[in-house]
Amino acid sequence: MHLPRLTTARDQALTMLDLPKRQRQALPRLQVITLTDYATELDELIQSITTDDTEEGVESA
Repeated sequence: MHLPRLTTARDQALTMLDLPKRQRQALPRLQVITLTDYATELDELIQSITTDDTEEGVESA
């Protein structure tokens, strides 16, 4: 997995969700739900990758 691309995708989703309330309300409800789920899933992937890298670093030392 390419961590910088995952991080960028997550940040872009969070940027859309961090819009001012009026602009965010203009988004369809299902799009907001999908972006929220997408950002959560990407957070979990990023966390598992960084955790795996840290554990591998400890084992190989």
